Amino acid sequence: MKHYCLKGSRDARVPSLLFEIKIDLQDVRSGYRFSDWGLFLKALWLEENDLDWTSDMVVVQDPSELEEVVPDTSLTWPELADQKMAHYLIRYYHPRAWQNRALGLFSMASESREEFVARCRDTLHDPRERDLKKVREVYFHRIVEMEPRLIRETEQEEMGEAWRARRIVQIQDVFNEVRESLSRDLLSARQPVGELPRLVSSFEMGAEMTAQLEALRREFVERYNDVLTDYERQANEVEPYEVPLAYSHIEIVSRSVVWE
Repeated sequence: MKHYCLKGSRDARVPSLLFEIKIDLQDVRSGYRFSDWGLFLKALWLEENDLDWTSDMVVVQDPSELEEVVPDTSLTWPELADQKMAHYLIRYYHPRAWQNRALGLFSMASESREEFVARCRDTLHDPRERDLKKVREVYFHRIVEMEPRLIRETEQEEMGEAWRARRIVQIQDVFNEVRESLSRDLLSARQPVGELPRLVSSFEMGAEMTAQLEALRREFVERYNDVLTDYERQANEVEPYEVPLAYSHIEIVSRSVVWE
């Protein structure tokens, strides 16, 4: 058993226990795997078997701050010290992961919260796309239904053939613009979008039809945003998960004494 003191403190006379510990953690529930090599923990010397270390009685020791010394007196390693250290670690050493209960997902040891949320978002990709597709199909169908209705009404107008042909082209241009703007602004959106720009066409469809088309576009955007917002909420419903440590995860590599 080696003896150390803090550098520059060779006259120290109070002993503490120094454990070099390897932790190889594997949590079956979450799939979390973590290894901590060369964890040096310094604990107060306790001879009493019925006492355990509290959180403030053990500290992480940087081995570079130590220098080896020859002790003036021999010491016997306290009984049950190893068990106490294992119990201390099980009680206080909890690597923190993240979990999404609804999705049944847990973060990995190397994942930040942002990275884990991104993975939850990716997991939701397919159901989100299915719901967005349904919204697109419903509203594109409703918008498309308006175009032939306007064209039929134009064909019944008692105007010249040239006027009717020009107006039909204008109607088609307006609805092409609507479809293109919705596709451009919504199809690749992964976050809720703001208000869509107004139609730039100068064609006057009439106040009533213009209002109907704009109302339908706004309703489409709101419903689309509702789906995006709901799935984003699901992806962000994460909470801390303290990974439990078991005795089998702990290996005491070496035992030393630090004089302070």
